[in-house]
Formats: sequence, structure tokens, C-alpha cells
Amino acid sequence: MSLSSVQYIFREAFKSLRRNVLISLASTGTMAITLLVAGIFFLILVNTQNIVSNLESDIEISVSLKDGLSSQAIDDVGKKIKSIPGVAEVRFISKDQALADLKKKLGRREIFEAMGGQNPLPHVYRVKVENPHQVGNVAAKIEKLPGIEKVNYGREIVERLFAITRWLRLIGYVLMTLLALATLFLVGTTIRLAFFARRKEIQIMKFIGATNWFIRWPFLVEGIVIGLVGSLLAAGLLAAAYFSLLNYVYNSPYLAFIPLRDDRQFLILLFSATVASGIVLGALGSIISLRRYLKV
Repeated sequence: MSLSSVQYIFREAFKSLRRNVLISLASTGTMAITLLVAGIFFLILVNTQNIVSNLESDIEISVSLKDGLSSQAIDDVGKKIKSIPGVAEVRFISKDQALADLKKKLGRREIFEAMGGQNPLPHVYRVKVENPHQVGNVAAKIEKLPGIEKVNYGREIVERLFAITRWLRLIGYVLMTLLALATLFLVGTTIRLAFFARRKEIQIMKFIGATNWFIRWPFLVEGIVIGLVGSLLAAGLLAAAYFSLLNYVYNSPYLAFIPLRDDRQFLILLFSATVASGIVLGALGSIISLRRYLKV
């Protein structure tokens, strides 16, 4: 492509943007809002997943042993638990240690006096699994071992946690897909209006031998400019809002425990992806909208 052709393409693209300034601004604003909302939903999804992952890492199985087991039998149970596929860590808590921890936590003497000097607590193994989604299967296998009194891992809470994660992920993906389709439609509408304003000129160009791509390039550049400007606005607003949120959360004595994603590599990738998405959506909107109009 010659320099004069490139100059023509950019001159026509910016001429069209000026000619349809209100529509172009509306499309740019819509692009910015769409990508901003998509970015917000993505950050909600990522941070929710991060919080859930931290909660999942704390999931453990509590294995209560039967009373009267010998030290050798208790050790054998621990070895059998460790041999189960998927088990990452096994920690033993004796009944004496459990009682001492309970006394320290509650600090109420009358409760222990009511026990009559007896320790009703069992020996316990605390078990962590490699994959939180394996906790149910591992717990079922532990229940079958001899010497086990009770196995507990908060089944209802764990299953509810997994269900919430699945639904949040699904809702986030659906919303981002719908927003992307809406953006394609709006950018495509802008390009179609610009094409319609120049339809006679384009028909003449077709009749004298201009290729479809030569005609398409100014509109493609127009869509890319709309996408670029809109995505830069979205990325800037998203960055300002998210860094303000991080600063507020980390400086709050009540919210500082929330594990938000703050690694620089992730944030740079997110904001770069926002800009790239705007450019791609702008270009796709142009290409899709012109397909049937170039058939003369």
C-alpha cells in the first residue's frame, strides 16, 4: 500500500468521525461505559474467586477418633489417612491439647467445673486436601477406616461455597458476553451510518475498480479509533476506581483482611486487555457491519 493510499485512508476516517461527531461521541462513550462495566464485573469475578480460593484453602476435615484407642492404633489411623490419594496434610490434636485450647478460648472456669474433672473431648486428626473439591471423596474414604468415630468438614457450607463460585463465574461470563455483543452492535451502527452517508461515492469507487479492502480500510480505521479512545477512557476510569478501592480497603481496620488482587502484573495485564478489547471490538464492528454493504 502506497503512502498516498495510507494518507487517504486516515484522512477519510477522521473526516467521517468529524462529519458524524455526535454519533461518534455516542459510540465512543458507549464503548467506554461497556468496557468499564465489563471490567468492573471481571474484577468482581476475579476478587470473588480470590476470596473463595482463600476460604477453600482453609477447608479441612475434622476426624474424631473413638475413645480407648491405644497409641499404636492412633498412629495407624494417621498413617492410613496420609495414604489416601488427595490428602495434603494431616495434623494430630490430642484430647488434652484440645481441652487446653478450649479453656484458653472460652476462659470460663464454671464450664470446666461442670465437667467434673473429666475430659469429654476426643483425639482428633485435622486433614487438609490437595484440591478443595476432593474434600467430599476424601472424607468418605476416611469414614470407612477403623477407629473413626466421626468425620466432619462442614459439608453444607462447602457445597454452598462451590455453588456460589460456579454461579458467579457463569453470571460474569454471560454479562461480559452480552456487553461485548452490545458494543459490536453500537459500533456497527455508527459505521453503517457513515457508510450510508458516502454510499454514492463508494458505488462509484466500486465501478471504477476499487477493491473491497481499499473501501473498507477508512471505516476499519474509524472503528479502531472509536475502540481505542473508548477503551483508554474505560481503562483510566477503571484504574482510578480500583486503586482507590485498594487504598480504602487496606487502610481500613475493618476491611484490611479482605484478600483483593493487587499484584502489578495482573493489573497491567487487565488494563492492557481492556484497551486491546476496545480496539478488537471496534475493528470487528466495522468488518461485520460492512459485509453486506460492499456487494454492489
